[in-house]
Amino acid sequence: MAWVDFGQDYLDYMITDLLEFPDSTVVCIANVYGYNDESMAVMATGISPEGEVLWETPLIHSVLNMNPNFVTACTVGDDIAVVWNFRFNPDHYCIAGQILHSDGTVAWTESDSGRVLLDNYLGEFLSIIPSQREDALFWLSYGLGHDHYLQGFSTEGEPVFDDAVALGTTYGDYWMKLMAAPTGDFWAAWAGHDPATELASVRYRHFDAEGTPFNEFYENTDGLLLSSNTQPYVHDPCYVLDCEGGLVATWLNQSVGNYGYDDVYTQRAFDNLTGVTDFGESAIPLAYSLDPVYPNPFNPSTRVRFTVPSSQHVTLTVFDILGRQVTELVNRPLAAGKHQVTWNGSSLASGMYFVQLKAGEFSATQKAILMK
Repeated sequence: MAWVDFGQDYLDYMITDLLEFPDSTVVCIANVYGYNDESMAVMATGISPEGEVLWETPLIHSVLNMNPNFVTACTVGDDIAVVWNFRFNPDHYCIAGQILHSDGTVAWTESDSGRVLLDNYLGEFLSIIPSQREDALFWLSYGLGHDHYLQGFSTEGEPVFDDAVALGTTYGDYWMKLMAAPTGDFWAAWAGHDPATELASVRYRHFDAEGTPFNEFYENTDGLLLSSNTQPYVHDPCYVLDCEGGLVATWLNQSVGNYGYDDVYTQRAFDNLTGVTDFGESAIPLAYSLDPVYPNPFNPSTRVRFTVPSSQHVTLTVFDILGRQVTELVNRPLAAGKHQVTWNGSSLASGMYFVQLKAGEFSATQKAILMK
């Protein structure tokens, strides 16, 4: 093990994200103070697999009072998207971003402050994930006071919705996080505070790949309750998606009248709409089958259809030509019938892949060629 020494030239250096490009270059995203004498910056540093610092790119560099904050990042295809908020002046805040390439260059070059995504917005608790929607590069959630919203942005940095989707307009208070599933659907979870009762809760919404709630049950703009609304304060929540497409949350809470002690709680949210399309039961007895993927070759998405004759646990897994697993599309119980999954390979290199279906003792494989 060897330590990589960087950031020593700044007065303050706070790492916000560590991510990896497809070429194995690791990038460190950090908020720094002391760049170019007295200014603040969001700095990206590329590090080779051998630990060599390859490049250093300021994504935003500004005078001290612009103060970029809530910096967050995610991989989008072969690049990395980074988003933050900052202020032009004490009364003018913006949410801005930048697309970073693996050689340290950037895609949006119109200013040294990145591209303004939402003007005159004091966005808090920013969260970003890659999108599998055709016209959206990434999804962004942001807080405005007690409200949280969802918006998608294109490769040019343009919003995909005329009006942002409300995530929580009463309880959307803090610790918002977006989580993407391999099948294209995604979840938003947050800790909320009800100003009427002064009590807190943990809530969520579940969206398909187009950014639409799966069904009317999710149209409640306050999300769905995970924890009981009986705690004066919820803090340090952690969220993760499990292998069956469910959302697992853990958090600390202070019980009513017991402000000096914290309890640890956990809860799981799950539904049957995690990106698998069910075509219903057939009047004809069904047999196991895995259809050829279509389209094939494809770029970047293709559809995988399969049939199971009875309700059972199903896995649908993608391997590369060396037999290494690259993604898991399905790993959960499914009802009898015909099903379809959309596989997005935008984060993978061109080449041949193998889609393998396993259900009970049945196993079948189909070839798929990703051609970028």
